Amino acid sequence: FLPRPEVADIPNLDRSPDDNSTYKTWTLDELVALTHEVSQSDVLLSDTLPQGDAFRWLLQELGPETESEIILGVRVQQRYILAALYFATSGGQWAKSNRWLSDEHECTWSGIKCGPLVASTFAVEEDTPVDAVTSIDLSSNTLSGSLISELRGFNELVALQLHDNMITGPISDRIFTFPKLGRCCHLFSAVEGTINSLLDTLFVPRNSISSRQ
Repeated sequence: FLPRPEVADIPNLDRSPDDNSTYKTWTLDELVALTHEVSQSDVLLSDTLPQGDAFRWLLQELGPETESEIILGVRVQQRYILAALYFATSGGQWAKSNRWLSDEHECTWSGIKCGPLVASTFAVEEDTPVDAVTSIDLSSNTLSGSLISELRGFNELVALQLHDNMITGPISDRIFTFPKLGRCCHLFSAVEGTINSLLDTLFVPRNSISSRQ
């Protein structure tokens, strides 16, 4: 693992790509700022949480002095969230994990589908194509562990298919505030808290998850 970075004050970050640039060198402050939009800084620096593992992986991939073809902040966030999901659900033991954590575009990772980015706070040039994660299908893929609230960072997500796995533990209600999510597959065998407002979007085969505020 890389040594823990010192987290500076989150800067005002211009997330537009450099003019006429096909490569970008990300600074530590930029990577912290982008991931801090979906995770708290304390979990980014954790030695035991999947968010910390994902952030260290991101630093290895995009760290200072590394020229990257990833020039848009939205892709940095997508890769971080997916990496956190991977580490949180024992990705090394998945039945299928083709391209996950590789340098291939995250939209080509097994089970991930993308579409044109519609709603975003990112400033993007008109001639810069941007693909946003719209579907995650990791059903029947031997996932084990807990879901992460960072999944809520996928504003364009319309389908989340995670049935027939071994997902357990509590889950934050924040996960179910996706603006476009149409169907989500989980089993609440031990329910804590109120989920009545969520039942119209839930399909419930074979997982064991509880709800918490």
